[in-house]
Amino acid sequence: MAQAATRTGDAPMDLLGAYGQAVADGDVNDFDPRFDRISFLYGLPDPGSLPAADVAEAVATALRNEGDIALQYGRVGGYVPLVDYLRAKLKRTQMMDVGPENILLTAGSTQALVFVAQLLVDRGDPIISEDPTWPGGVSLFRQIGARVVPAPMDAHGLVMDALEECLAGLRAEGLRPKFIYTIPNFQNPSGATLPVERRRRLLDLAAEYDTFVFEDDAYNDLRFDGEPLPSLYALDAERGGGRVITIGTLSKTLAAGMRLGWVVAPPAFIRKIAGIKGDGGVSAFAATAAAEFCLAGKLEPHIETLKALYKGRRDAMVESLTEFMPEGVTWAVPDGGFFLWLTVPDGVDTRALFPKALAAGIDYLPGAACRFGGQGAHEMRLAFSVMPEDKIREGVARLGKLIYTAMSGEQRAASGGQ
Repeated sequence: MAQAATRTGDAPMDLLGAYGQAVADGDVNDFDPRFDRISFLYGLPDPGSLPAADVAEAVATALRNEGDIALQYGRVGGYVPLVDYLRAKLKRTQMMDVGPENILLTAGSTQALVFVAQLLVDRGDPIISEDPTWPGGVSLFRQIGARVVPAPMDAHGLVMDALEECLAGLRAEGLRPKFIYTIPNFQNPSGATLPVERRRRLLDLAAEYDTFVFEDDAYNDLRFDGEPLPSLYALDAERGGGRVITIGTLSKTLAAGMRLGWVVAPPAFIRKIAGIKGDGGVSAFAATAAAEFCLAGKLEPHIETLKALYKGRRDAMVESLTEFMPEGVTWAVPDGGFFLWLTVPDGVDTRALFPKALAAGIDYLPGAACRFGGQGAHEMRLAFSVMPEDKIREGVARLGKLIYTAMSGEQRAASGGQ
């Protein structure tokens, strides 16, 4: 006899596969871009800088000139004029020589990250990731069941001797990592930038241990200080290529809501992504509008405006931290990007402090979200991209008071309440 049906309305969630079971529940109401507090939590573009009027003009032009393309399903590889613009831009700004067979447009760089992980990683496969790293990467790598080997970082990014120890340890087990994941420019969350000599050593190690380097370069255009560095992809090309997979995005510079990113990789790998990208291509509507915007020469001056804006906010945050943080709190000053990474004294738990921050009208990202294996209790990420400079100063002042109070309470507890 068939088993009795469960009560109407009960979803049979026991049917979830291994991936579904590994996915943490999300909140469909988790984000409202109209902030009701001073927010250092999300790495979002500044709302006031979004080029709505210019994008509206680009949309009108795209519909007028390419309406039959803009409103249709798209080419799997992406809208060709935008692809060609990006190829030229990558050559100009990141020293990357990208053929049309080496690039595919995606719905933001996160989709590119998912595709790469899906193609390379089976449950239990080892990967190496810099630690700390982008919380979306932490979540994805857990969801797909990867065995993540965390590679330590310092103020200049991945520590190469420690990375070599990770690789040698896996080899001693008879294992080969599927890739080494790195954000080499203005790393999320640490803000560190990997120097050229370390980039070359990373490629040496990837060749020696026969694995991919997975380069996530979302923030490359947002450099405030110093000279641009060659991408890992470009450096790899000097020695024959084929070792690096690079992903990028227009979300930080044009408009996150357009959901446009790309993956650059060896042609054989691009063909594999094309084989699983069964969604009718990225939004042709967004891609044609972005192409009109970029080909009209509007992206480059817009990026310069953003760099000046975000540099001012970074400086405002650094100045505020210097003024309001108690002794024992440390941070490094990034050369670009969206984030600063704070380390607080051992007696302060940034997760436990978070509800008090919300009550004080501020927020931040506790460091544990950026770590593998439960670390990060004494760290936090602060995004300086969203709030204006006066709000940054006010928010940091409030945060400094909270940290000072937490440190004072720990000191009282250590002295037996005396």
